[in-house]
Amino acid sequence: MQNALFSWHLYGVAKVDSYTAEIEVGKIRHNTVEQNINSSMLGNIESGSKAANKIGNSDTMVHSYTRDEIINSLNGVTPKSTEIANSIQNGKIKINVLGDELFESYLGCSSDTMAMQVGNQIYVRSSSASLFSDVVHEGVHAMDFINGVDESVISSWSGETSAYSAERLFQLESGMQVQFESEEDMMVHIWSNYKK
Repeated sequence: MQNALFSWHLYGVAKVDSYTAEIEVGKIRHNTVEQNINSSMLGNIESGSKAANKIGNSDTMVHSYTRDEIINSLNGVTPKSTEIANSIQNGKIKINVLGDELFESYLGCSSDTMAMQVGNQIYVRSSSASLFSDVVHEGVHAMDFINGVDESVISSWSGETSAYSAERLFQLESGMQVQFESEEDMMVHIWSNYKK
């Protein structure tokens, strides 16, 4: 376990400063509230790392998908979703599907955070109606992290544009409900909710 101090910024971007390792319990401070956290759930968070997440609203559904079902649902739909499916299959990207309470408690986020990427770890809500496209969105961020893209770029307008564009294409190609009617609507969402 590790003690980590999270200082959350607007628009769903988290800056993480790691401190001394503790064997028993790690703690997260979100504003002035402390919560216990199992840091292995967050993967290997390194000093100064940032997390990117998808902000939005979703209809609630109950999902119970296996890792292989998620991989199969992404594979072959778009080139990016196939790349992400392969990275999950070969272990480069780790996927965590969590219930809402556990998602918010462990990640210290609000109910408007639909999914999150920390390093090569993807966290998605099991209740999300857009679970597969959430995996694509966060998978883009995780692939950028793996490929050495600077973390400030991953969570910027540029990084979010890449992630939302890949997610939107996946939604269109798979026949899912599309979150944004147009690319212009998507860009307004990004400009309104994420840092430049």
